[in-house]
Amino acid sequence: MNTLEHSILYKLIVLYILDHTSSEITKSQISDFVLERGYIDFITLQLAFSELEENALTESRQINNRTLLTITKEGHHTISSLEERIAYPIRQDIKNYLSSNHFSMQKALSVQSHYHALNNKSYEARLVVKDQQEELVSLTLNLPTKELAETVCCNWDKKNSKLYEYLMHELLTESDI
Repeated sequence: MNTLEHSILYKLIVLYILDHTSSEITKSQISDFVLERGYIDFITLQLAFSELEENALTESRQINNRTLLTITKEGHHTISSLEERIAYPIRQDIKNYLSSNHFSMQKALSVQSHYHALNNKSYEARLVVKDQQEELVSLTLNLPTKELAETVCCNWDKKNSKLYEYLMHELLTESDI
């Protein structure tokens, strides 16, 4: 296989992964899989990500410190017609990985936090927990500094389960007051 054929194969592997996920997936989740198995090296993978997006085969969006990827219609059409160029054992490996890691991959996407500056020099932090595409908790906090907004988002990512449990307990428990 020459360099061009390898380059095409690497892009097809990324498209195949995206085509076999039920929702968005992060670049780091794809990277973990392909780098761990030695299918692609890091620099080549980053180049594949860029070229796929430049050619409108994938789309990305940034949420906090994560880049989420989805396959476009054109990307789906491309992989549908060319997936046989990926060796069967690699396709099976991808399917097995996605199947066995579905829950952890979804969990990574179900907790979201991001912040942005407001006009009055304060910051707004938006904190979300989702189940599939349905928001279970959505909380927006106004904070006076960027540092506090960053801290809130970081702590939400670490402590969301405890905070959700606390909120539900407090809101659903009868009060003596």
